[in-house]
Amino acid sequence: METQSMNPPPAAHDSGQGSAHGDGDHAAQHPPYFKIWFVLLVLTVLEVVFAIVTKNGMFKGVGLVVMALYKAVLVAAYFMHLKFEKRLMWVIAAAPLIFGVILAIGAYPDSEHSTDAKKHGELPERSESR
Repeated sequence: METQSMNPPPAAHDSGQGSAHGDGDHAAQHPPYFKIWFVLLVLTVLEVVFAIVTKNGMFKGVGLVVMALYKAVLVAAYFMHLKFEKRLMWVIAAAPLIFGVILAIGAYPDSEHSTDAKKHGELPERSESR
């Protein structure tokens, strides 16, 4: 009669060598957190410089949104580990962003009208009798 070892078999990603705390191949599987953090830092500095230097409102807005979206994708991919998930997880994570864009597009006409009216002093008087 053979006795079975109480130790579980090595996992599919484990080479069977070294411990689970940094020896062997385990360290190579982690994302480069410091590298991603540094890229996020550089992008944040670029955003601040871009916001100060750029004068055009539309170009400034689009540029800042593009950089912010790139940073959001980096955070989602590496710090939320979506890079290592199936595509369905990306779809689930992106759904609220799609609804946010729809909401922003739907609210834009109202915000633009009130902004122009404020600039020209053409807002209607508010009646206090309700």
